[in-house]
Amino acid sequence: CSMLQSADRPAADGSATAIVPLPDELPLELQSHSGEPQIVVKMASGRSGVAHLQQPPRTARLCWQPCSRLCGIQQFWFVQDACGITCAAFTWLLLLFAEAVLLFVVLIPAPSLAFKIVGAIVYHCLAFMAGCSHVRAVLTDPGTVPLNNDTKENLLRLAPAAGDGQQERVVYRCPRCSCIKPERAHHCSICRRCVRRMDHHCPWVNNCVGEGNQKFFILFTGYIALTSFFAIYLCIHEFIICIGTEWQGE
Repeated sequence: CSMLQSADRPAADGSATAIVPLPDELPLELQSHSGEPQIVVKMASGRSGVAHLQQPPRTARLCWQPCSRLCGIQQFWFVQDACGITCAAFTWLLLLFAEAVLLFVVLIPAPSLAFKIVGAIVYHCLAFMAGCSHVRAVLTDPGTVPLNNDTKENLLRLAPAAGDGQQERVVYRCPRCSCIKPERAHHCSICRRCVRRMDHHCPWVNNCVGEGNQKFFILFTGYIALTSFFAIYLCIHEFIICIGTEWQGE
């Protein structure tokens, strides 16, 4: 009895579930011994309940050794999406605009030298960390599931353990990219890849937020929040100084 079932069979609720056949040599290698449960590969249904046509992924892996050593990334991950690239570029334009306003409107005209130095150092440290976190979130693989991962080792590793009395260990194949999906993996329609522990696709970082880059995304949002609060404090401080100067002049 083969551990891999490659024929269509009804699901537990009575609906028909597509069983995707794997290469012919795999069932011969994955044979059950002493009554072990079978490994069944089922087609995971999308939100519409129907399979979709496969499309090539919009992702690319780039490797540039000098920049890789500087950023600590072995291979750059880049999503070729026009909307995401535009939003990521607009994010940097907003950072540069805030930089110009803070320098030429708040810090440079300030009368106190200590206020200028301390404010510039703190703000630029926070802005630098926010920029670095954004770059890492954009260029880091979010945890995509490898394509063509329907090997014997992956099936045995990804198939959940069978409970008492169960005769099957079920794994699911994505109907869009045809990869075997681990638990908590979801398909991104923009990247056209399955991502482990995917949270959402964020256009502001032109990437999915998943297992591989979630830390950098949280750091980016945290540093942006701190930078914004500190910039608001500097603006309020400068406003109070201007008001006090005008009152003293009167």
